[in-house]
This record gives sequence, structure tokens and C-alpha cells, in this order.
Amino acid sequence: MYRAFKIAASDLQGKERIPQGVTYNLGGGSRPTSSIRGVQRGADHFGTFDVTPKHDTITKGDGVSFNVETVPKALKDHLQKPPVSRQALIESLQASLAESYTVNRNDGLPIYPGGPGSTTASDVKMEALSNTGEGGDKKLVHAGSNGLVMAMVTAFAQHLPLELSPDSIWIAISYAFAKHVDKNAEALRKNFVQHEGKKRLLVETDPSFAMSKGGDPDTGASAKEWENQIFPAFSRQIKDHIGKKTHEAIAASFTTTTASAKACHEITLMSAMKNYFSYGMRTCCGIPEITLLGTVDDWVQLRARAEHLGSLMTPEFSEYWMPLLLPVLDEFVESYKGNVNHGFWQSMVKLRYTGGGSGSHTFISGWMQILFPYLGSGRLTKSLKPWHEMYFYGPELGSFPPLASSAPVDWEYHGATFDLEFFAGVIGFAQDNSNGALSPVLGWYVAHAPPKSPSLQLKEAKKELNDLMLGHKEEASAEQVDEKAPWYQRVSFLKDKILKLESTAANQCIS
Repeated sequence: MYRAFKIAASDLQGKERIPQGVTYNLGGGSRPTSSIRGVQRGADHFGTFDVTPKHDTITKGDGVSFNVETVPKALKDHLQKPPVSRQALIESLQASLAESYTVNRNDGLPIYPGGPGSTTASDVKMEALSNTGEGGDKKLVHAGSNGLVMAMVTAFAQHLPLELSPDSIWIAISYAFAKHVDKNAEALRKNFVQHEGKKRLLVETDPSFAMSKGGDPDTGASAKEWENQIFPAFSRQIKDHIGKKTHEAIAASFTTTTASAKACHEITLMSAMKNYFSYGMRTCCGIPEITLLGTVDDWVQLRARAEHLGSLMTPEFSEYWMPLLLPVLDEFVESYKGNVNHGFWQSMVKLRYTGGGSGSHTFISGWMQILFPYLGSGRLTKSLKPWHEMYFYGPELGSFPPLASSAPVDWEYHGATFDLEFFAGVIGFAQDNSNGALSPVLGWYVAHAPPKSPSLQLKEAKKELNDLMLGHKEEASAEQVDEKAPWYQRVSFLKDKILKLESTAANQCIS
């Protein structure tokens, strides 16, 4: 992730600009602001660049396009970016996961990316990967879970049109929701489930659903099989516990939702609920303009769903984020209807550079920050303001979070148990060959969890056992326990695992 940001940031150096050939209206007292890039125009309140009005219905599918500002023509190289191969995408995801696995270790060891004991890209084994939606006029030209941020930033810096679907905006909102629920799982438990601990959710596959075992992701079950059989099955089971209304608020589709995007919404749902459920699989024997895609109802629904999620969050977070987020989403709806607020779209993203050489930094300001209340470190940012006040405020480019929600799943596969993680989010952005427009690409992937220390395995096994016993308290206290129930079989497996780990630890102490 960091490498992708660093390369992209260097590509953007020197591209900051005030649009040419337009009148810049200041809505308040103007003042010059100095920086290493020279004197720049500033104001207590910024107005809007004059722009030739245009609001057209797109010819391919549902959507509208409108002018945002008058800028110089994009360079030819920027209009025809080289495609990213599937192998390069896989390597990018492996590098990002290696850094994430290293930084997020919770066994107390001081491990840092690239340091002794850290996870490397070669340690990360990919099990499956979504298709990137390429074909027709579009190709993937950037790989990285920062694809939404980089699509916005690159379109701004290189004078390129930008396409946004309800799915690409919703994945940012639902990621923040999942992160918030993860950080406040017990405080929010009653908003979603009535049980304590974790309920066991199991998806069974037939032998034809093959595992690649961390080799070539294309040698196992196909992306279509994962999207049709696995993710919807977990999603349906979660819905049985959290209710249809909450389920649809997180994982329902828009008219633009592809099979891959639907899978992303379902994995994000799993990520949000991972503190209340234990997930498992088992193989059984025998079985320069903005284009808003979709319909106006999609964007109205997106806004309503976001507001509903606000009612499920802690009051402190909801009262902080919703008043900032909902006005942004209102502008999407109004723009689709033809009431384009050019000042809003022109203030989506701005770049600011400081320093030089190895000490240079790229800062991002603009309302796009409102979509990311949690930074990449997991810290809640307290610097967000209403969108029209976000002109001078913003974090470094590398501080934005990778939009990759995750959920742990164990897979019983022909007598062996494998620890997997489902990931979903933005995996890059594509470019339309006809006009150079960029659009975030949603995708999902499944990876094998890296080996963990025995002490950490023991700690996690004990916690999951305790959570499952709480989650299935009534079944466990029944006169006759169903020993074939998925939760009971997982409990038996965990008990055996704990005994083996404790025995190994005891023998090591003796020796």
C-alpha cells in the first residue's frame, strides 16, 4: 500500500494548478498564502470557478455527466495509461497484506514492516481473487486498495474525467461502519444480535469446489463460484440474526452492483459482524467530468442507508460523522437530478506539497476526506469539518486507509483445517479507453492467514472457544447436545487444539 502511494505521489509532483481560462470568484476577503510553490491565492471563504454548464444522460447504461471546471487538456500519456496485469495486481495485494499482517500482529512482539520477523509478500498465499471487471472500453491501470483515493487524486492532478458508482462510494462508508463496529463491538452488540459471544456460521461446499491451497488463485474454484456459493451463503445466515432491515442497509445492491461488487458488500458485512460470529467452510463428500452511474433511486437509497447506519452506531460517532456525511451524499442526489453544485465538485480534492526530495510530503484536502473518518492507522480523525470548510485541511496521502474489510474463516478441507481471511474493497481503478475516465474497481480476495506463534494460536483458540460457548449457551446446556451441529464440532476441534498447544508448551518448559 505504502509503495503504491509513494509511486503515485511522485507521479503527481508538479501537477498542482489553478485552472486556466476561468474566472475565480472569491466569496470573502482574499489573502495570499505563501508556500514553497510560490504565492497562492487564498480566501476566508471560497467561491466557485466559472464553468460552462453541461448535464447529460450517458449513453451506456444509467447515469449522468456534468462539467466541473475548465482545465487544460489532459496529456496523451495520461489518457492512455498502461494496463496492470493480473499478476501485477496479485503482487500488489500480497505486498499490501504483508504490511498489514505485520503491523496488525497482536502477540505483543515489536515487529515492523521489513524488519526481522515481519511478514513478506512471498509469505502471503492467495487463495482466490475476483475478476477486475475489465473488458469493453475499460482496463485496470492502477493496483492498490487505495483505488478510490487515487482515482480522485489522479483525475484532479491529470485533468481526467472521473466516474463514480454508488458501489464505490458505499464501500468507503460501509468500511468505516465495519471499522467502527469492530472497535465498539460490545457497546453495539444489542444493535445487531441478541446472543453473547459468537454464533458459528458454516457454509458447506461439494468436492467440485476446489482449493488452490495458496498456489495460483486461478487453479481453484472460480471467482463466479465464490460469488454464487460462498459469500451469499454467509450473508443469508447473518441476515437471519441481524434482521432484514440492518442487512439491507449494509449489503443491499444498487442498479450498478456487479457480482464482484455484491461480494464486496457481503464480505464487508462479514467484517462488521465478525465479533458476533465465527465463520467456517467445510468441503463435504458428495456435494474532467463526473459521471454518476446507476439511477437517481440508487443515490437516494445510498443516502437513506447511510442515515440508517448512523442510528446503529454509538451516539458520539453518529453525531460527529452523520452531519458531515449526509450533506455530501445530498449533493450526489442533487447533481444527478441536474442541480449541480460546481463548487462542491471542485472542492472534492486538492493537493498540497511540502518539502523536497526524501523529505517531501503530499497532503490531501477537500471533502473526499469525509468518506474516511478512520485513517489507515485505525485512528478516528477529529479534524473533519463541513465539506465547504475542508479546503485547507487534510492528512498526508499515505494516511488514508486501504478500503479492504476482512473476516476470518476456517475451512475444513478433506480432513485438514485451513485458516483463511476474506477481503473485500477497492482493488484499484480502471480507465475507459474512449475518454480516459477513471473509475474505482471493487474486488474481493481470499488469502491464507500466515503462520502464528504457538502462544498467539493458544490465546485465539481459547477466546474463540469462550465466544462460541457463550453464543450457543442454550444448545450447550440442553439434555442432549447435537454432536453433529457445526458449533459443537468447532468447539471439539478447538478443545483438541488447545490441549495440543498446552502440551507442546509444557514439554518445551520441561526440556
